[in-house]
Amino acid sequence: MELDEIRKRWTSRSKDGHKAAQDIWDSVADYYAERELPQWQNDDFLRLLDEVVLFSTEMKSLDIGCGAGDYSIRLAPKVKEACGTDLTPAMIKAARKKALLYHASNTSFICADWSVFDIDQAGWRGAYDLVFAHMTPAIDSAAALEKMMACSRQYCFLTKPTRRSDSVLDAIKRQLGLPGGSDFDKHMGEAFELVWQMGACPQLSYRQDIWQFENSLEEAWAWYTGKIKTQRQITSAEEALVREYLKKIAVDGRIQEETKTTIVTMYWQV
Repeated sequence: MELDEIRKRWTSRSKDGHKAAQDIWDSVADYYAERELPQWQNDDFLRLLDEVVLFSTEMKSLDIGCGAGDYSIRLAPKVKEACGTDLTPAMIKAARKKALLYHASNTSFICADWSVFDIDQAGWRGAYDLVFAHMTPAIDSAAALEKMMACSRQYCFLTKPTRRSDSVLDAIKRQLGLPGGSDFDKHMGEAFELVWQMGACPQLSYRQDIWQFENSLEEAWAWYTGKIKTQRQITSAEEALVREYLKKIAVDGRIQEETKTTIVTMYWQV
């Protein structure tokens, strides 16, 4: 497939979709702020970085869709500078607080929408030795991925959950006439083809994962309606339908979700 065809097919979500994504991730920022940092010895992504990247204290890293900054903070002792960017103000606030807690003084965190962020104005083009986007919707188009690659002068890593099934969310989507799963399967296919066509040699790493969540009825309703809004507008009647479905499946006022997914990491050198 030609590059222009990939760019035409793989396009970003609407502005409304980006706003909805910001809202739902803002709502869970406190949880990620309190979560312990991943460990080099038992986190699959950190172990892969350690195997592939020849770290140096002169390196600079960039984490796109950094959330609460966990990976940038973990990388801080190995690099000269570790920068993270995220769409969500609450996540950036959490990342800065966490960096202070872990004495990661060589980290910086910037709130920005990657889809419209100007890397040239920021001076980021070719400025980073390691650029990664781990489990984030920020890389949702060919343009977003090309911008990510343009920031790197050596390593790139892209991680997404694919072949995903969500026991509750998929059922809600079916009731609203939406396909189950996510667009990440398509994203990874398009990403591989784009990187390949640009002359790099991407490699792939896979692992199976199961996540289990539990929320109150109100928390779950806000989360699921927010997830729908990242795809399209939702009517008040549809919001009521979601609420009634959640009431039906609630156990003692709690909603339990199980997600099964294949985590794919694609990595390459530019």
